[in-house]
Amino acid sequence: MSDPTWLTEEKAPADAQPSPGPYTENRDGGEDDTRKQRSYIVVMQKILSMTNIALAALMCMASVFTLKNISVDNAEQIDDIFLCLYNILFGGLLGAFEFAKVNAKSRAIFRKRFGFLVFPLTRAAFLLFVSLLQFGLDCPGNQDDVHDNWLGIFTGCMLIFTAAVLTLLRFKFPEVVAVANERKALSASDSFRPNV
Repeated sequence: MSDPTWLTEEKAPADAQPSPGPYTENRDGGEDDTRKQRSYIVVMQKILSMTNIALAALMCMASVFTLKNISVDNAEQIDDIFLCLYNILFGGLLGAFEFAKVNAKSRAIFRKRFGFLVFPLTRAAFLLFVSLLQFGLDCPGNQDDVHDNWLGIFTGCMLIFTAAVLTLLRFKFPEVVAVANERKALSASDSFRPNV
């Protein structure tokens, strides 16, 4: 019986460099690729943050313009007033979420109180819900022509588009909207701890 081929082959000297195989990675180019990918992710995250800030400003601006168009004598426009107040509240919440990313303490408070904005799919659902409010606004213009609500329609369409992009990024490129250990941070920072 003959020996297997792996026993009879000569071994390479200890100081010999391994030959690059088909699955080996170029170590010089690999670090550059990783650095480029990280910079791509940071740029995409900054674009999403700036988009959220711009949308929050548009929401508040559309609400202020609608409040300017409401006549004080008309009691039937009380629903427009509440719609504007909710819109300002949600726009402020979206803007505050983006500005809270700067400070670690405010980020922890936001995670604890408004955790749904931290995760991409729940943030997309929030943006979709808030986008529906925009179509009911009356800015700038009157109630006779729906085309006078160009700012509300534009803001609503942009919110829907942003929610769709956020959902697409979550499923296609999850590293862009990845939330590292956020579920652990949410459960660890929860103030309610049952006595066991």
